[in-house]
Amino acid sequence: MATLLNECADYVRPDLRMCPDPVIEEYMLRSAIDICRRAFALQWWYKWEITDGDVVDGVIEVPLSDCSYMAPCGVLEVTVGEDKPQVILQSAYPADLPSAPTIEFSGLYDGNYILAANVALTPTNDAPSIDDVLWDRWKDVISSGAKSKIYMIPGKPWTSPELAAFHINELIKGKSEIRLQSARGGADHLSLQVEPILFI
Repeated sequence: MATLLNECADYVRPDLRMCPDPVIEEYMLRSAIDICRRAFALQWWYKWEITDGDVVDGVIEVPLSDCSYMAPCGVLEVTVGEDKPQVILQSAYPADLPSAPTIEFSGLYDGNYILAANVALTPTNDAPSIDDVLWDRWKDVISSGAKSKIYMIPGKPWTSPELAAFHINELIKGKSEIRLQSARGGADHLSLQVEPILFI
């Protein structure tokens, strides 16, 4: 589930009464993207069922389900196996495919096993909403990030370098807290269904 940008804007509108709604929504989205990319504020665990022939030359590309208007921005942990998952260090990056969000893993072995990964996600630039978990947990940090930019727009009725400086400080503290929670293992979602990898 996700919170629409206009609903997110309602949260800060009392402090930005003369600022147009599209400006508030734009900067709220930018702020959400920023804390996801820089502090891994939103993490999902995904699981895939790997079978013989799926891995080619140590490489496999897997889909990310339930990922509308979201894109991967990092892979924080990868495991293989189910009963006693073994943590492995692999290179992984978002594949540049227009059809669906995917992740490519390298250095894997062929066979039958469960592959799991803790994936950091970010809203896309055209997202109409912000993930509910991200918004509910970090709405104050997202709001401070937006306000720190909006208050710095010159020549506007709401322009205030002093308030901008205050919210920059709040943003820095918020990002530090997010990074701390991420380091402790901050995955928020679990892909409940193990997905077989289908090749056509």
